[in-house]
Amino acid sequence: MNLNAYIGLMGGFFRREEGPDGTILRPVADRADADFVVSDSDYLLTLDADSLLLRDYCLRLVYFLEQPDNARVAVTQTPYSSFRGAPTRIERLAGATTDIQHILHQGMSHYGATFWVGANAVIRKRALEDIVEVETVGGFEVRRYVQDRTVIEDTESSIDLGTHGWTLVNYPERLSYSATPPDFGSLIVQRRRWANGGLLILPKLWQQLRERRRQGHPVSLTELFLRVNYMTSIAWASFGLVFLLAYPYDSRLLSPVVVFAALPYFLAMGSDLRYCG
Repeated sequence: MNLNAYIGLMGGFFRREEGPDGTILRPVADRADADFVVSDSDYLLTLDADSLLLRDYCLRLVYFLEQPDNARVAVTQTPYSSFRGAPTRIERLAGATTDIQHILHQGMSHYGATFWVGANAVIRKRALEDIVEVETVGGFEVRRYVQDRTVIEDTESSIDLGTHGWTLVNYPERLSYSATPPDFGSLIVQRRRWANGGLLILPKLWQQLRERRRQGHPVSLTELFLRVNYMTSIAWASFGLVFLLAYPYDSRLLSPVVVFAALPYFLAMGSDLRYCG
């Protein structure tokens, strides 16, 4: 809601009034009557507190959005990479999965199935105006641009943007870095939040399928598969692991075919890890 509150103020003129609950910003029509002005902008940069950007991050990504061919791109970013030289093994393992996301999202961009990964991104404000939800609370207008119904609001907003005909693109450079959980407890909290959030917004994806079919731009099977996998993989992989540990297998179910079936996955993962360094 901090993001929503600030975006809702952008381009507005306000006068401060002291009330029983603190300072209130009252909109005014004329700049001369305002004592608080919030500048407007065509683009927004979101940034987590533990993230770092290279100095040309905004320069590159805004230039990308300004190209005529990218007029319908709502969000562009470089999914954050982990800091090198982490002191603990669990932090390095978490960082490895983070670094691979940089490669995965480039492939998902190719098939139109990428997601906004909220640690950092450059967003076209006009696209947010398309997905805004407005309600009145306590006599004040509340504008909700970034949805807050789930714990992974960036993923939900990606679905909303796709429903309104916007696309998302991941820029193929490492321009941002962020911390990864330093201990197992913190990692569990983070990954459980990701898993639950994906399941909560999965029904919204079906709404997008219907809306895009109605608009004459149906979702391809490849895009659908990649999106469902992204939102549910942590959940079904966790359930699958528990099942494998608990199910009473016997020797009749053991076969070399299982190893060969998994081999392409491990080869691809190993290649990506090597590429990431």
